[in-house]
Amino acid sequence: MSRMTRTLAALLLAAMAAASPAAAQFTPDAASEAPKPKDAKADTVNAPGPWKFTGVAALNMSQSAYSTNWNGGDEGNWVWVSRFDGAAERQTSRHFNTLNTLVIAYGQTSRQQTDPSDPGQRVWEAPSKTSDQISFESVGRFTYQSFADPYFAFRFETQFLDQSQPNGNLTLNPLRMKLSAGLAKMLLHDADRDVITRFGVGVRTTMGRVYTELLPSTTTASYTNNDAGLEWITTATLPMLSKRVLYKGRLGLFQPFMYSQANALEDYDVIAAAADPTHRAIADYWKTVDLNFENTFSAKITANLGVELTAQLIYNKYDATGNVDTSLDPAVLIPQVERNVRRAGQFRETFAMALSYRLF
Repeated sequence: MSRMTRTLAALLLAAMAAASPAAAQFTPDAASEAPKPKDAKADTVNAPGPWKFTGVAALNMSQSAYSTNWNGGDEGNWVWVSRFDGAAERQTSRHFNTLNTLVIAYGQTSRQQTDPSDPGQRVWEAPSKTSDQISFESVGRFTYQSFADPYFAFRFETQFLDQSQPNGNLTLNPLRMKLSAGLAKMLLHDADRDVITRFGVGVRTTMGRVYTELLPSTTTASYTNNDAGLEWITTATLPMLSKRVLYKGRLGLFQPFMYSQANALEDYDVIAAAADPTHRAIADYWKTVDLNFENTFSAKITANLGVELTAQLIYNKYDATGNVDTSLDPAVLIPQVERNVRRAGQFRETFAMALSYRLF
């Protein structure tokens, strides 16, 4: 992980260098383009135009298998991940821009293991998911060419399968929605590069289902919770290494100041302490800022074959999308709540060869 961290740091520094004015003046396209007169530039800024669509579908696959007498103890595995990354943007008028993005990803992995009933044979374990994401975001921005532009945004997130509960899988669970509004600032914008930051107030709503009894019961109940806070989001699209590598990043911070289940968490601490005197109180964890830092570096080898490095850091001390129902049996309640507690940051890194196809 330390080597991965150093690699990511080096690439981030390169991305920052690519975004600087000094780097821009050495871009081949920028160097050959004559400076535009100030008046001509003003005429083309925020000019209305048609929809601009981008959409890339990618499939990553790897597979290996070994005979039962293979020397060395190696285990076979197969992994596949599919992903769609699309965007639709339009400057509808000189004073309004809309940007809509959609990301869908799903993947599974399975390993070859010794058959418990026959040690001389190997079997494939049931596949488990390695990627699962559905996210859609729509941002409307009033482009008045002032210091900052007013914006409003809607974001929707869910997953294909929720496998966090032992009773079974739940589809499209939970559903998370966020409405936000504030001010946005375009820090960098040209034909190839975009860096925009926005700061505002957001309200998040979660609707989900949970199992209400111990195994083998499959009884579920629905719940809804809300929180509100301040958001600060910065997104960047930057070509690097003479446009051979494309960097896409998103840094999101959310500082809650209201949570609909705050009182339920205080009651939960009392219940959990009665069951386990060593329980550490979590009633204030929801007040901690949430951080999500996503980085993707992609490079093409051929028109349809490329490599992709993804690194993501998440820190949410308490996942407010979970449910706190103190009327449940403590044997059910405590595991449900504790799986939403993360006292340390989470890190995810993937590196893969990608077979991709640009749809539009």
